[in-house]
Amino acid sequence: MWQERWNKIHTLLGQGVGLLDGSRRLGLALNTAERGARMPEPTGLRIAPAYRPTLVDAYREHLRRRRAEVPGGPVLYFFHGIKSLGYTSSLNGSHKYLNQGRADGDRPVTTPRRAVRLLLTDPDHLPRNRPSCWRRSPQPARR
Repeated sequence: MWQERWNKIHTLLGQGVGLLDGSRRLGLALNTAERGARMPEPTGLRIAPAYRPTLVDAYREHLRRRRAEVPGGPVLYFFHGIKSLGYTSSLNGSHKYLNQGRADGDRPVTTPRRAVRLLLTDPDHLPRNRPSCWRRSPQPARR
């Protein structure tokens, strides 16, 4: 989808159409057209956001260990753990940090295309080296 937009934007720019007029013709916001015009080529990759340093960063490894031990634990539980280690800020800061997934590690961002592919792939067509939980479960018995 983005590649189509990028092609249309660059086609119009090549014809001498301005960004404002081109964005109106394509039904795009001006900032979207500007972003497409700045890109030398379309990209399908999503880049993980770069976060500013926070007070919780010093406790990142501790949070990773604790979340591995207690997956799905409440944020308040992890907050009390880092508070006992000397964390001086509020629960709100640690809550945002944990909910953004910043303590989980350097995972690539799941793109919408990748999510759709994971959801819509027929389990019978998955490679055999994939985990067994990805394959189709046995059909329930009919009565």
